[in-house]
Amino acid sequence: MFKRKIYDRMVSWKEEGKRSVLIIEGAGGVGKTSMVEEFGKNEYGSYIRIDLSKKSRSMEGMLLDCQSDPMGFVVRLQAMTGRKLIPYDGLVILDSIQEIQCARQAMHSIRSECHLDCIGVFSKTSRGMTLEKTQTCQGETVLEMLPMDFEEFLWARGDSVSVPILRTIFDGRESLGGGSCRVMMDRFSDYMAVGGMPQAVEIFLSTGNFMEAEKVKRMILRSYGACIGRLSGILGRRVSQVFDGIPSNLSSRSRMFSPCKVESGSRNRQYRRAVEWLEAAGLINVCIREDDPDRIGADAERGSRPKCYFLDTGLLVTLASGFDTDVARGMYLSITKGRFSAGGGMFFENVVAQELKAHGHDLVFTVFRHKDVTTQYEVDFLIPGSGKISPIEVKSSASSRHKSLDVFMEKFGTRTDTAYVIHSKDLRVDGKVVYLPIYMTMFL
Repeated sequence: MFKRKIYDRMVSWKEEGKRSVLIIEGAGGVGKTSMVEEFGKNEYGSYIRIDLSKKSRSMEGMLLDCQSDPMGFVVRLQAMTGRKLIPYDGLVILDSIQEIQCARQAMHSIRSECHLDCIGVFSKTSRGMTLEKTQTCQGETVLEMLPMDFEEFLWARGDSVSVPILRTIFDGRESLGGGSCRVMMDRFSDYMAVGGMPQAVEIFLSTGNFMEAEKVKRMILRSYGACIGRLSGILGRRVSQVFDGIPSNLSSRSRMFSPCKVESGSRNRQYRRAVEWLEAAGLINVCIREDDPDRIGADAERGSRPKCYFLDTGLLVTLASGFDTDVARGMYLSITKGRFSAGGGMFFENVVAQELKAHGHDLVFTVFRHKDVTTQYEVDFLIPGSGKISPIEVKSSASSRHKSLDVFMEKFGTRTDTAYVIHSKDLRVDGKVVYLPIYMTMFL
């Protein structure tokens, strides 16, 4: 079982004096069930996990009855599993709570009446056919679980030393040094290629074989396809089209979602609901366009064309290969040999989006004009910091030229904090611009 950052947040929840029901949500394959079971084993004297994905009528009836008779439910649960729950030191885990509507309310009844903690596992990918957001009930703590970030990937490799050293280097704006930088880039390249899905990471670390990890990732993508396949009508068709078209959109120069790449002659508004469904399902990280830096952090306008990054870069590699083994091998070779412009640099930029998302940033980019109204400039990401905005340009190849970044600083100079160019080389500072190795994105 890999060490994950969400575990400490779960411990903090348990240590609260008056605990709520805990909901762990996330896309399929990120490791929710394994993490919750590990938590139950380590932190409680007893626990019972019930898988609701089979949707048995008897269990649904028990959960309905639980709202009026939670003690009776707990007694039957112990009889079914042969496991005793210890009051004040017991945990009930309901897995796949999205499958039975009354499951959430049942957990509240158990918590309040039976002196037991409750955790619900919610698969955003299997959330059903609607676009309605699931309402959080009063007395719930919701934690989202994402794919493993780069630091968690290093922990899985047995490396808990590198990140504190890198943090010191970043804070001091120092260079790591050629040899050490290459070692870290090699590790980050592996992370980019394999991704952060625990099953894929586990098989890669045990075999050292990218193609073995590829098999796991294909299985995960097929499970996503099956969930999408349960959607009906126009929405189902358009969700499938957008999902399959993610690589072609991200390989374009602008990375922005283009409905014409999905279906000739189509319009952005026709696919808005499909994009919203994929975002709600946890399968894409949507990057919103915002042309006024003063509005960063406010409700962004979602009417214009967004960028739709994939939830996990390793899965994006597999999706982009079209499940073709020879193509996949070529992509792995390009990434691990440092040819990051592969796929038009989409893997390089996608993993930056993934790291920013993992460390709590909303994804925002900007397109703007300055002086010459016929020229448009684009900055890949904007993040708030110290009351100002840090613009970020991602360069998968040559990083010395960054016209858009320069023009942004000229136009929005008083509102601009540190500007960053994320690249594959060592850290260096050139005037107002910090050239940041991609493996330090976690510190932004």
